[in-house]
Amino acid sequence: MSWILGFHIACLFIVFGLARWAPEMDDDGRIVGPWQSVNKFASTHRRRFEEARREMSRRRLETMGRRPVLR
Repeated sequence: MSWILGFHIACLFIVFGLARWAPEMDDDGRIVGPWQSVNKFASTHRRRFEEARREMSRRRLETMGRRPVLR
């Protein structure tokens, strides 16, 4: 019986510990807190990936003998 109580107390510690890391929004709707650095990394990574994809398609078109269309 006491292990059930211990289990529930442990679950509460886990839930409230994870709630501390939940994203929070400021008045402008931007996410603040621990998730801020994660979002910054994701946006930087996405931008670099898109640039690399455009560069690859431009090179592929050049090797096929076509002029790339600049966007």
